[in-house]
Amino acid sequence: MLRNLIVGLALATCTLPSLANPRSLSGSALYQSIEHYAALGDHRTATAADRQTSQWLADKLRQAGFAVDSQDFTVEQFFPEQQQLTIAGRNIEVFPHWFPQATDAPINAALLPFDSPVLEGHIAYLAPAEASPWYRLRPAELAKQAAKKGALALIIAAPHPSSEIYASNAEQQQPLAIPTVAVAAKNHPVLAAALQQQQSVELTSNGRYQAATAQNILGRFPASPIDGAPWVVISTPSSGWFQCAGERGGGVALWLGLAEHIAEQTTPYNWLFVANSGHELGMMGAQLSLTKMPPPEEVALWLHLGASIGARDWQDEGGQLIPLERIHSYNRLYAAPAALAAASTAFQAVPDIEILPSKALNRSHSELGAIIEHGYPAMGLVGSHHFFHTPGDTPVVTSAALLAPYGKALLRLSDALHKAHAAGTK
Repeated sequence: MLRNLIVGLALATCTLPSLANPRSLSGSALYQSIEHYAALGDHRTATAADRQTSQWLADKLRQAGFAVDSQDFTVEQFFPEQQQLTIAGRNIEVFPHWFPQATDAPINAALLPFDSPVLEGHIAYLAPAEASPWYRLRPAELAKQAAKKGALALIIAAPHPSSEIYASNAEQQQPLAIPTVAVAAKNHPVLAAALQQQQSVELTSNGRYQAATAQNILGRFPASPIDGAPWVVISTPSSGWFQCAGERGGGVALWLGLAEHIAEQTTPYNWLFVANSGHELGMMGAQLSLTKMPPPEEVALWLHLGASIGARDWQDEGGQLIPLERIHSYNRLYAAPAALAAASTAFQAVPDIEILPSKALNRSHSELGAIIEHGYPAMGLVGSHHFFHTPGDTPVVTSAALLAPYGKALLRLSDALHKAHAAGTK
């Protein structure tokens, strides 16, 4: 039956008319959700903002008539306090790479290039040219290499497109070998001058480790599952670096908007909405929630609302960054073979989207990859944008107009599911 449903879904989407967005999936409603999400604060796993996010999502699902469960998990989380680099009286913002090794006291030492054969008694500095490409940065491995050469600490200026501080997802669950911090690439000239003049700099990167609890949210609709009905799973990560309005906000907003839309319909499916914390810490939450999913043979479709959905492109005009009303360059949707035709048709009207088979996905860094590897007929949006993983990832990186086509795509997809089921039962 599920094979027939998936084939029917592809056919149904081919004949759907252009649909107006319902209230919950309109561009303005989606943008309002992003504003609320971002205003909660920095969304690192198990922080107050992360827990408030999970509570907000759970409350919204309950209000819509979902049965809601939570999966709690505990992480020995680091809570940063003073983070500062001082060079010749000038204070420069830094941010620790996870999981941080704190400085017990400020470190006063001169800088040396990271590739120096001996770093004894110095702070290693990895300049933007040597830290390229930014998306392959492995701070834990770099810290280990610098520590072996005697470095007291490591400063990394990744050449991120924004030139801002860039935070990498954690590679390991234990503190890095030495204090290791990110600095904005735009500050490289200051560090380069200190390096050339062999000035002593002062690095402070302190904070505390504390056991803290995070939550996955799982909502079912109807609240009492329909016996024998196939499942449709909708997932999104809910945690990340800084406000992550563009990285996480679009997925969270669409997740909520679709849930509210489904709750207003009569549905022949069992819907399962999953919001995972722990994404930036080795996808901890996603690994846990996978243990609670229905088996692949009972799932008609899994839609993963991943990263940077609806985030805008920018244009540099004489050093001034101009926001554009078009989507960023890495706007991609990946789909397992069983879901590729349906994905292509439902999302074909989304501007500037690239729809690819799942074999093109870098699965080692993706919740979607893990889902597909478990055998689910899944599709998902994955990408990065100009302010990805930086403090600049605020609501300004998107707009109601940029989000609206995704709301329409989800409406097309849900409508096609219902048409496919109706056709399959005739």
